[in-house]
Amino acid sequence: MTAPIFHRNIEQGSPEWFALHVGRVTAGSFHRFMTSDFEPRKGEMFKSFVAEKVAEKWRGQLQQTGSSFAMEQGLILEEEVIPWYELEYDVELRRVGFIESPDGRCGCSPDGMVADNWGLELKCPLGKTHVGYLLAGTVPADYVAQVHGSMFVTGAVRWDFVSYRRGFPQLVVMVDRDEAIMHRIGETLAYFYEHFDAALARIKAISETKP
Repeated sequence: MTAPIFHRNIEQGSPEWFALHVGRVTAGSFHRFMTSDFEPRKGEMFKSFVAEKVAEKWRGQLQQTGSSFAMEQGLILEEEVIPWYELEYDVELRRVGFIESPDGRCGCSPDGMVADNWGLELKCPLGKTHVGYLLAGTVPADYVAQVHGSMFVTGAVRWDFVSYRRGFPQLVVMVDRDEAIMHRIGETLAYFYEHFDAALARIKAISETKP
């Protein structure tokens, strides 16, 4: 089996990192075309995401959005929670800029890797959101596709979901690889790219027929 491609020296948020996202779906965007049951979404949400990725591929450029205050706080807390996680679980996290799936059609940007087969997804939400996560004690529905999608991309056997908030107990949910889920993700990705490829071909045909 072909191995995933690790871009270890690319910094997340750099121009090179953004370039790797162009026309390619990533685990963090799986929820936009895939439900938490790993089935294709229906209706305009699915169509809009296909159109977005086709537009990126056509122009060779990713549409970048500005950072919100919450995102900036998340980046700050990331520098706090990673040392906490390393101490709590007696591990050393490695940073990886981007990881491509073996076929190159999807990727992910883990918040850290303990080893090539064990990754970390870190969230630093508002207090009320964090409390809700703590009470549920599971991976929130909004991030289920991302966690399992990261294992699909990398071939990892474990992915930890961490919700961290200063002054609160922390939530760590350890998720094991499930081959049945991997199969469903693969089918849904194939469905997405069937529509993506058809839409891209249609745009190409339109461009070639215009005077």
